[in-house]
Amino acid sequence: IIKQSNLPIRLVASTPCFRKEAGSYGKDTKGMIRQHQFYKVELVSIVENKDCLDMFAGTGALGFEALSRGSKNVVFFDRDKRLCSAIDRMAKKLEISNQCRVINSNAMTFDYSVLGKKFDLIFLDPPFEEDLVSKSLDLISKFDLLKVGGQIYVECEASLVLEDRVNNLKKIKASKGGATKYYLYES
Repeated sequence: IIKQSNLPIRLVASTPCFRKEAGSYGKDTKGMIRQHQFYKVELVSIVENKDCLDMFAGTGALGFEALSRGSKNVVFFDRDKRLCSAIDRMAKKLEISNQCRVINSNAMTFDYSVLGKKFDLIFLDPPFEEDLVSKSLDLISKFDLLKVGGQIYVECEASLVLEDRVNNLKKIKASKGGATKYYLYES
């Protein structure tokens, strides 16, 4: 029998706020939508030992869940200083600061060349209804941020239809949950 203290930690992004765009506004779903993302889109099997970029981190939920499932590290971006501070505090509390880099900047105007790295997995979950998905995919291509064989997880409003091929990326998975669509692209 394995002692509880020896079991791995697995985070579920459970917050008291509700994600209106996820179709669960006002419902007590807490971490259910985030778990759905990791299982339905099979992110759980592709995050292990990966360098990840979370372009619109918000609370950092996707990045933290990826780290709890074995990602090597995550670079978190958000333009809201308070959210960046919260991500930084959570990383310290979880004692994983060495696996996190938090950048308080607008993901759409940042010069990614200063990072000097490419990523295995990029989380792209921009604010809905702001036409940022295609612009973000263009930025990823422009700065050559994705490693060969790397993947991009896109979360967007259900009304947005993405092509099977975008900027030399091939759609390998698509799913829908409530008012949200999930796509997985591969280079």
